[in-house]
Amino acid sequence: MVNGEELNGGNAVTVVASQRFPENRIIDKQQQYLQVLSSIPSRYVTEVRDIIMKPLSAALYDELKEQLIKRLSISQE
Repeated sequence: MVNGEELNGGNAVTVVASQRFPENRIIDKQQQYLQVLSSIPSRYVTEVRDIIMKPLSAALYDELKEQLIKRLSISQE
Protein backbone atom coordinates (compact mmCIF):
# COMPACT_ATOMS: atom_id res chain seq x y z
CA MET A 1 0.00 0.00 0.00
CA VAL A 2 1.36 3.44 -0.97
CA ASN A 3 -0.32 6.65 0.15
CA GLY A 4 -3.36 4.61 1.18
CA GLU A 5 -3.71 2.98 -2.24
CA GLU A 6 -3.49 -0.75 -2.76
CA LEU A 7 -0.92 -1.52 -5.43
CA ASN A 8 -1.86 -3.97 -8.14
CA GLY A 9 -1.07 -4.08 -11.85
CA GLY A 10 -2.01 -0.79 -13.46
CA ASN A 11 -2.43 1.01 -10.17
CA ALA A 12 1.15 0.18 -9.23
CA VAL A 13 2.45 1.47 -12.56
CA THR A 14 0.59 4.76 -12.33
CA VAL A 15 1.34 5.37 -8.64
CA VAL A 16 5.06 4.70 -9.02
CA ALA A 17 5.35 6.78 -12.20
CA SER A 18 3.30 9.68 -10.81
CA GLN A 19 5.49 9.85 -7.70
CA ARG A 20 8.29 11.00 -9.99
CA PHE A 21 6.29 13.94 -11.38
CA PRO A 22 7.21 16.48 -8.65
CA GLU A 23 10.92 15.63 -8.57
CA ASN A 24 11.08 15.88 -12.37
CA ARG A 25 8.81 18.95 -12.42
CA ILE A 26 6.34 17.21 -14.70
CA ILE A 27 3.07 19.12 -14.70
CA ASP A 28 2.00 18.87 -18.33
CA LYS A 29 -0.47 16.04 -19.07
CA GLN A 30 1.42 14.98 -22.21
CA GLN A 31 4.65 14.70 -20.20
CA GLN A 32 2.81 12.73 -17.54
CA TYR A 33 1.46 10.38 -20.22
CA LEU A 34 4.94 9.83 -21.64
CA GLN A 35 6.38 9.21 -18.16
CA VAL A 36 3.73 6.60 -17.34
CA LEU A 37 4.07 5.07 -20.80
CA SER A 38 7.81 4.64 -20.30
CA SER A 39 7.15 2.97 -16.93
CA ILE A 40 4.78 0.27 -18.20
CA PRO A 41 6.39 -3.16 -18.05
CA SER A 42 6.43 -4.79 -21.49
CA ARG A 43 4.12 -7.58 -20.34
CA TYR A 44 1.33 -4.99 -19.82
CA VAL A 45 1.74 -3.04 -23.07
CA THR A 46 -0.65 -5.28 -25.01
CA GLU A 47 -3.37 -4.54 -22.45
CA VAL A 48 -3.38 -0.85 -23.43
CA ARG A 49 -2.13 -1.05 -27.01
CA ASP A 50 -5.27 0.65 -28.35
CA ILE A 51 -4.57 3.72 -26.21
CA ILE A 52 -0.85 3.79 -27.02
CA MET A 53 -1.64 3.80 -30.75
CA LYS A 54 -3.79 6.95 -30.49
CA PRO A 55 -2.31 10.33 -31.48
CA LEU A 56 -0.67 12.13 -28.56
CA SER A 57 -3.00 14.48 -26.68
CA ALA A 58 -3.35 15.88 -23.17
CA ALA A 59 -6.38 13.65 -22.51
CA LEU A 60 -4.36 10.48 -23.05
CA TYR A 61 -2.74 10.57 -19.59
CA ASP A 62 -6.08 10.35 -17.80
CA GLU A 63 -7.35 7.69 -20.21
CA LEU A 64 -4.16 5.62 -19.93
CA LYS A 65 -4.17 5.85 -16.12
CA GLU A 66 -7.84 4.87 -15.88
CA GLN A 67 -7.55 1.99 -18.32
CA LEU A 68 -4.35 0.60 -16.81
CA ILE A 69 -6.03 0.38 -13.44
CA LYS A 70 -9.24 -1.04 -14.89
CA ARG A 71 -7.76 -3.56 -17.32
CA LEU A 72 -4.89 -4.84 -15.23
CA SER A 73 -7.00 -5.17 -12.11
CA ILE A 74 -9.44 -7.34 -14.07
CA SER A 75 -6.70 -9.42 -15.72
CA GLN A 76 -5.11 -10.25 -12.36
CA GLU A 77 -8.33 -11.46 -10.71
